[in-house]
This record gives sequence, C-alpha cells and structure tokens, in this order.
Amino acid sequence: MLGYGPTATADGAPFLTNAADGLLVRQAVLRVGGGCVDTHNNATDFQLAAPAPRNSASPLTPCSTAPVLRANGILNSASYLFGAIAPGELLAVFGTKLGPEAGAAGQLTADKTRFTTELAGVRVLFDGVAAPVLYASAGQVNVIAPFEIAGKSQTLVRVEVNGVSTAAQTMAVASAAPGIFTALGTGCGPAAALNQDGTVNSVNEMSPLGGIVVLYATGAGQTQPAGEDGKLSIGDPATPLGSVSVTIGGKDAQILYAGNAPGLVQGVLQVNARIPAGLLGRQPVVLTVAGVKSQAEVNIAVDTAASAPADLLSVDISASDIAYDPGTHRLYASVGADAPANKNSIAVIDPSTGATLDWIPSAPNPKLLTISDDGHYLYTLLKPLSGVNHDSIQRIDLRTGKTDFILSLDDVYPGLIPDLSSASVTDLQSLPGQPRSVAIAAKISGGILPVAILDDTVRRPGLGAPASTLSTVAPGVLWSDTRGLYITSNGVLAGGLYPRNVDTTAYCVQAAGGRLISATGLVMSGVGDDLLAELDLGFAISQRSFAYRADTGLAYYAGLAYGAASIVIAAFDLNTFAPQGMFLQFDDSVPRERRFFGIAQRLVPVGPAGLATISGQGPGVGRVFIFPLSLIQPLPASRVPAAQPSTGLRRFQIPTRSMAADSTGGRLYFSIPSAVPPIGNSVISFDVAAGSFGAPVFVGSEPSLLAVSTDDQYLHVALDGSRTVARLTLPGLTEDRVFLIRRSDGVLADVAGILSLPGEPRSVIIGRKMRYLQHTYGFAVYDDGIPRPEITTVYGDIRSVEIPLVNEAQVSADGTTLYGEQGEVLGAQLSRWRITPTGLEFDAKGTRFDWQIYLDLKCQRNRCLTGSGQLADTDSLQIVYRLATHANDGLAAMDLDNNRMFLLINGVTEITVESYDASTYSLTGTYTIPHAGSAHSFAKVSGDQLVIATRGEIILLPLSMLKPPV
Repeated sequence: MLGYGPTATADGAPFLTNAADGLLVRQAVLRVGGGCVDTHNNATDFQLAAPAPRNSASPLTPCSTAPVLRANGILNSASYLFGAIAPGELLAVFGTKLGPEAGAAGQLTADKTRFTTELAGVRVLFDGVAAPVLYASAGQVNVIAPFEIAGKSQTLVRVEVNGVSTAAQTMAVASAAPGIFTALGTGCGPAAALNQDGTVNSVNEMSPLGGIVVLYATGAGQTQPAGEDGKLSIGDPATPLGSVSVTIGGKDAQILYAGNAPGLVQGVLQVNARIPAGLLGRQPVVLTVAGVKSQAEVNIAVDTAASAPADLLSVDISASDIAYDPGTHRLYASVGADAPANKNSIAVIDPSTGATLDWIPSAPNPKLLTISDDGHYLYTLLKPLSGVNHDSIQRIDLRTGKTDFILSLDDVYPGLIPDLSSASVTDLQSLPGQPRSVAIAAKISGGILPVAILDDTVRRPGLGAPASTLSTVAPGVLWSDTRGLYITSNGVLAGGLYPRNVDTTAYCVQAAGGRLISATGLVMSGVGDDLLAELDLGFAISQRSFAYRADTGLAYYAGLAYGAASIVIAAFDLNTFAPQGMFLQFDDSVPRERRFFGIAQRLVPVGPAGLATISGQGPGVGRVFIFPLSLIQPLPASRVPAAQPSTGLRRFQIPTRSMAADSTGGRLYFSIPSAVPPIGNSVISFDVAAGSFGAPVFVGSEPSLLAVSTDDQYLHVALDGSRTVARLTLPGLTEDRVFLIRRSDGVLADVAGILSLPGEPRSVIIGRKMRYLQHTYGFAVYDDGIPRPEITTVYGDIRSVEIPLVNEAQVSADGTTLYGEQGEVLGAQLSRWRITPTGLEFDAKGTRFDWQIYLDLKCQRNRCLTGSGQLADTDSLQIVYRLATHANDGLAAMDLDNNRMFLLINGVTEITVESYDASTYSLTGTYTIPHAGSAHSFAKVSGDQLVIATRGEIILLPLSMLKPPV
C-alpha cells in the first residue's frame, strides 16, 4: 500500500533504498466511500487522492448496510460490455453488499431441471419478476435476464438482499445483445471455443483448415420454442428468433448449428461454424444475431501449416531480443541503433526457413519485445542513444506495421519521482486478454520502481510492488523477481505468492502446464506456493534462458557449456523432474557463421517443433539461432541391472546417491538421482542374497540420504530438490508423509544427515545444512515431521555450545545418545549429546581427530571409527587407537558382533578395502577393486559381505575375498 510523505513505501517496505533523497509520494491510497465500500476488489474499494488524515477527533461516518447497485454495473457476462439487455441474456451485476461475503454458487430446483430464483437470500428482480441466480456475493451477482422482458423497450432492475432492496436501475431492452464467451473471461482475446475433435481452440491447439469450430455466446434473445427462465437445455434444443450469422477473418462462415447449448442453461447459445477456406493463423470472429454484432477483438486460431526447420538455422542479423507469435508463425527480432545493418527496425522472420520476410520501421534503438496475445500489438522498449533522455515504450500495430504511440518513462511515472534521469525499464509484459495493455518494470539508481500498467497511453492509478522482471503465469497474475502480483482494473496489487519452501529468489519465472519454472531450475506448483523440485542444471557453466512447450510438456534450458562446446540445451520432464535429452554444439563442429557465441539471451518456443534464441552479449548483441527439437538427442536409457546370485564379487552398473540397510542387513535401499532416465528420482530395493533389484519407485526430486527405522516399518528419504523429507512405508515404498526441513529461523535447509531413532519408528534425527556449503545448522529430532525444540547447535545462535557445527553423527543402539563430530579449523572433535523428549542436549566433547574437519563416522557399542582409521571410546570421548594413516576421504564400517572393523580407501581409479581385528587392531585382510569410482556408502551386510556404493555402481564384496597381508 502506498503511503505519503517521507515514508515512500510500497506494501509496507521501501521501494527505494534511499527514500530520504527528496522522494515524496504526494497521493495517498484511500478507501472509497469513507471505507464503506467493500467489494473484495481493491481496484474498486481504493482510490488515489490527496491525503486526508483522521484521528480520534474526526467525526464518525457510519456506513449503510443497504445493498447498492453500481452505476452502469449491469454487464453482459460474456463481453463485459454495458448496454441494452436481451431476454435470456446472462448478466454480471456489480455493486456493494449484494450478497454473502464468501459467495455462493447457484443451486438447482428439487427436480434438478432449472436454477432457483433465490440464492443465499438474494433475488434480482426485472420489473418485479425474479430472475434465475447463478452466483451471489457481496460485490457481484450473476443472473439470467427473464425471457418475460421480450418485447419491452426497457426494464427496471433491482437486487433484493434478505428483503432489503437496492434502488432500481432502468435498462434498455433489445431483441438481441450477443456476446461471445472468451477463454480468459475478459471479453476479448481467444474465444472460449472447441475444435471439432473436442480440444480447446488456442494457438497451441488450432482448428484444422476447413474444420468446424464451436462457439459459445449469450444475449441471442427469445427463442423458438420460447425460452424458460433458468431451465437446463435438455432434449430438443431451441433456436433464436433472430437470424444468426458468423464471420471468421471477415469471411462468412457456414452455420451448421445455432441453438441452445445442450446441457447448459437456456440463454447460452452454441454455434457450430465451418471455417472459411483460405484462412490461416489467428482470425477475428464476429457473431451477429438479429442484426446486432458481438464485441470486437475476439479470435480463434486456424492451423497455420507451420513446419519446423530441418536443421539449425542462423539468421544473419544483429538482434537484441526476440518474440514469437504462434497465431501467425512469425518471429520478431529487435534490431537496435548499434546493429551493423537494418538499424532501428523489427525483423519479421519465418522460423521454418530462417528467411527475413519484412522489416518494420521502429523508433531509434528498440530492445525488449512483448506481443499481445491476440497478435495485434508489439510492445518495444526504446533505449536512449545519448544524453538524459529516458527509456520509452513504443507500441506497433502489427496489422499495419505503423507505430501507435511512444510514451516516455516520464509519462509513465508523472510527478511520482522528482528525478528520473537515472531511470530505466527492466522488463515489459503484455497482459493476457488485454491486448491494449502492458506491464512495465523499471528501476532508478536508488532502487526498483513499483510496477505500472499502461492501457494504451494511460497509466492505471494503482502502483504495485517493486519488480525487475515480469512474467505472465495466469490471467490477472504476474510473477516478478520478488513475488506474485495481482493485476486489477486499478493497477497492480502485491500478492503473497512467495514459495513457502524456497529461501532464494526465483527470478525469471514462466508458466509451465499448471506449474511454474524459474531460470534457476526451480519447479513450483500452482502460482508458486510450493517448491516441487530443483532441476539438475549442472550440465552448463551458467543458465541464461529457458522455455516451456505445452505440446511436449517439457522445459528447455540453454546455457554455456563446459569444455569445447559453445552451447548446451537440455530438456526436462516436469512430472519426473528428470532430463530427457540434450543438444551440444562444439566450436569446431560447425562453420563459423553457424557458431554460437556468448550467452543465450532468451529462449522461445517457435512453430510445431523448434526453439529460438540469440547468441551474444553487449552492443548489437548477436545472431538469431533457430533449433529444431530433433537436434535434442534423447539421453541413453538406464535399466535396472539383472540379478547376480553368485557368491563372488558382484558389480551392478547403476548410479546411486545413498544407501540404507534394514535391521537384518539382508535388504538394501538405494536412492537414484534424476540424471538416470527413465528410472531417476526413485528409490530401489535390493535383495542381498538373491542379488536382485525391486522395481524403482518414484519419490520426488533428487532423493539422497536414506534411513530405515529400526523396526523396518519406514524408510525416510531426503529430497534435495524440494528441501523436504519423505517417509515411505515398507516394504511397498508407499509415501506416508512429506515434511519441510528448516533452520530455527525458518529459512529452508538441506539435509546433511538422517538417522533413525531406535524404538521410535516415526522419528528421525536430521542434520540441517546450508545449501552449497558443507557445515550444518545442527541436528534436530523430528517426530512425524515436527521438530523438537532443542537442537544440537544453531549457527550464530546463543544456544550454541562452544563449537557451532556438527558434521557427522551416529545414534547409540538404545536411542539415548547421539555421537557427532564438531568441525573446527584444526580438525573435528568427537562430541556426545543426550536425546531427550524435548530434543538434543549437549553432554560432553572430547578428542580432536586428525586432519580435516569432515570425517565419515560409524559407531557401535562403545566405539566410534572414522574413515581415516581413528578409533575413539564413547565413554571417554578420546582416541584409543589409530588403525592406519590413510587419507581423509575414506569410509568406515563396524561389525563388533564378530570382532571386526573395516576401512575403505578411495583411490584415483580403484577402491581398497581393509579389515581389522577389533581386539588387537591388527590388519587381517585386504582387497583392491580396480576401475572403481569414489564410494559414498560402505557397510557390512548379511551373508558376510561388504556393500560399496559409488556414483556409478553398486559392489558386493564377500569377506572371504579379503586376503591377509603378505
């Protein structure tokens, strides 16, 4: 909410970092009607005006409780236009106190044949005749004009709420007042139409050439036989008395049917029309009933016969930005003042061939582009060439190629900021269903400006939260680099759409099949309220562009590649969050003129199977590249290895992240990362004796650490991609619960360790790690996903006990004690913690282990062994013996029931395993496994075997193969 005076705030936070530099907001946001208007629409309930402070001495202004109709507030439900109404027309009635605050949906009569004329105490009367009510709320009531008004020239309309009536409004009556329902419910843009195969007509699902399109409308007037108020259309349909015609693309369309929409309420007209020959792409559609035309700027999409390029195309222009219109299959590229050729123009490109079809003149130095969803308007950002001229917004009418207007940033924010000399536009976004409107994000040297909405050349009065980037994620909703933004008729309202479990800014976000994806690889649900995954983008040095294709259901990311490759594009499945394919272009693999240089500036879907981007950065930026999806090669499919029941050394080629064993050591569980299609992001079980795997079970994004409850009832899985832990029931691996992992200050944390709590199968001890760093924020006990209040340590917290970090940990067999390593610069120290009903309580710390501060730790009975061979006593917390002087990246395993201990040493190309006598500490056996990667998990399991898991394979080593040292 904007304040006034020196506060200069937006939504409670300064939108400039230095608001004291003379910035004054000279208008306040005030409640309409002294606070008595409450329609649950802030665009209606608030207005900008001169400040009018009130205090306890101000006179009271009691609010009326009577319902009020808004002037000119009775609109066609399809077109949202005000005008004469027709019999049977569906209407949206706006006002205040018109119904229940929560809203109520229409109800059918007892025989289920028609809608009732009273809903939640609300009636709407036309000359005293109660109309069927489809919806009722405080700010809006949807009704159907009674057929009884047919033949009249006018009618008196009033709303009655619990017996209290509004003043009557006089409305003209016409024989017809047609309005076509639109897909976005705004009255313009794509029609709410069906193709002949039942799919929803859109630029992604176009109607075939000569095909049939089904339109829905209201306001067709009286029918034959006569309409019945609120009755459902069942049986023989009625047809309008007035003649019905349709034009598509300005051509007369053949009408195959025009009558009541079967199954819907009478008053909804269905028209089946054949698309005239010779039409391609997005085409305007007009319905005429009894000589009255429907609203303008409604369209349908006709198949453009577009094709994908046969190979990689490089368009020899120097472009700053690109935008694609699927309704015409045209790619637009801005060519600035510093381009070597065709300066200050918009190139029109056929993405099938890469041919430049036209050059649209532009004002000097066009940069950013965005196209209205009806394809009529191209909005461009004009950057000043020199001096103190400010950025400007230009709109080009693509039907004529002429500039509609150029509006300076001074005109967008008039009087709001005294000095706009440093102001610049950072992003533009056209609004769905509002082709004449564009959202603007801008900044000045002191900070980020609030988002503004332009309707033609008029800025809506309400200014939203500050933002640098903008993206449309749903009708009426934008996503910025800071939060969600609601678009209203009055301007922009800040929304509370921060992802609940994301602790970093999502930056650029796009809608992706009911989800959101970000430039950083985040996949979020709905409008960003939940993090589902973080895609593995480790294939590139940096990611600069991304796109989503509805037809493939895949997200595409382009970035600079490692090594000699100049660009990499990867495709991801948004259901499994796993990569599906990849394209690499190597510098020496293509001629120089087809070589990709610099950063992929923007990635956009083009045509039926293509992607386009710009290569380069800096003045003039670079060439336009068009990639057919066929260049993206599927990743090699991984399979579950076949069983190996032999008793010798067994090696299974399957990548894993972590391992856990059941209480007997006879069944193991492994987490499979996303980069193992098609079995990635899963958990798989393994029978040690049989050497066989179960079926992979999908669990979520990037499963890693695992822990089996001591009663073998549950498996807890850390999901790194969503910063959660999933609990699965065994043996079926069925999801039972998912819970977030946060630091004590509420910021999300990754899982650094996960340990089952003996005797409490629904509880685990979890180490919480800061993303991208090794140290933890302490271990906490979670019961059914709820943390106990006391944790080991919290970094920087006053409860920290001398050493703030806990790295590796083990739980005693009786479940009363946690043993951990506390990291120090000089090495790790062994510490002991008591496990209590309230959490973890510090007990004591002891010996300092040699070498680095992160050591694998395994404890059994009264001994703890590190991967570097240091053995400590859990009572004294002192080192009692050093089995070896190996490097720090080793792993440990304990088998004190059989008086054995084991060390694993990761070599450059091999793994060495050593066994030791637990009483004499003598080396009893050794075995070297050649051609093995670095191990991440190591344990003694049933059948006298050791199991080793690396990033690429699982190895089972019988103890009988360890040979005594020579």
